Amino acid sequence: LGNPIFLLLIAMVPLSYFWSAKPEETLSGSIGLIGSTMFGFYVASRFSLRDQLKLIGLAFGISLILSFIFIVALPKYGVMGAIHSGSWRGVWTHKNVMGKYMVLSNFIFLLLIQLPEINKLYSLSSLASGVILTFGSSSTNALINSILAVVIVIFLGQAFRLKNNQFTAILCLFLLFIWGLSVCFNDISTILLEVLGKDPTLTGRTDIWDAVRVKIAERPWLGYGFKGFWHGINGESADIIRALRWDVPNSHNGYLDFIIHIGLTGFALFIIIYWTTFFKAYLLIRKGFRIDYLWPLVFLVYILQINLAEPSLLSQNDFFWIVFTIAYFAVSLEFNRVFTQSETLLIEAIS
Repeated sequence: LGNPIFLLLIAMVPLSYFWSAKPEETLSGSIGLIGSTMFGFYVASRFSLRDQLKLIGLAFGISLILSFIFIVALPKYGVMGAIHSGSWRGVWTHKNVMGKYMVLSNFIFLLLIQLPEINKLYSLSSLASGVILTFGSSSTNALINSILAVVIVIFLGQAFRLKNNQFTAILCLFLLFIWGLSVCFNDISTILLEVLGKDPTLTGRTDIWDAVRVKIAERPWLGYGFKGFWHGINGESADIIRALRWDVPNSHNGYLDFIIHIGLTGFALFIIIYWTTFFKAYLLIRKGFRIDYLWPLVFLVYILQINLAEPSLLSQNDFFWIVFTIAYFAVSLEFNRVFTQSETLLIEAIS
């Protein structure tokens, strides 16, 4: 909480009341966001990183069981109809929402399998259940992200066990690989879209992004206020709805939604917080490899990726925002504990 950048970011949310396009919505939403953030602070300060991983796994274990009950016994609620007829959604509101949560569930149980105190049958059966639900959701994004989650967990789990010179070599090769992908991005993305049967607009997402950028350009620095934009034809979002001719609920991009809420100023603060947390998590795991040190790092990579297509940032009562604040607070607390302790031991050794 001593981080002035984090405090400024959270303060911007209620302060945006004064320039919000919907002040009353900003006020009520701000209360919810502050509550969600404080809940994240409570979990991080009350439970260790290891216990947090177990708790999140327990929450997903319960949701997996309930999802199968809804799909089998209450298909009216657990299985979608209309244009997505037959796709599973479990206890969630939409198949894509379930898919997004299943990716997180899958990598959590991949990590829990590696904890000696966790029953292997429980972890494996939960992982298998999550994979089945991922396929049942018929969500292409969720399937791709699940594959990426497996690769990320396995790659990071092995890479961070290496010595410094070996790790540096692997990191350089990885960065070269990413650079190669970026150079060939257009060709690769075209091939992938054809294989997956997706259109170049990503089911209309690129059209939404273009329309949202136009609205951002009108109020770039401070945005339209937290929860001040997306209100159908009764808000500033009416211009986008009229242009695209359907009831667009959000940007389908977490970064654009973030900017449209509290502008580029707020987004710049978030970027600083994100990369500071990422760097601290990296230093922790390089100091001494532990599975519980790996989970916030993997989550940070995942949340960076999912927000390319779905908004999961800066939202009240949102699981992903709560987990992000847990990761931020927990990594900061553990970083201070570990490195302050190291400095104390060094001083004592010298004296």
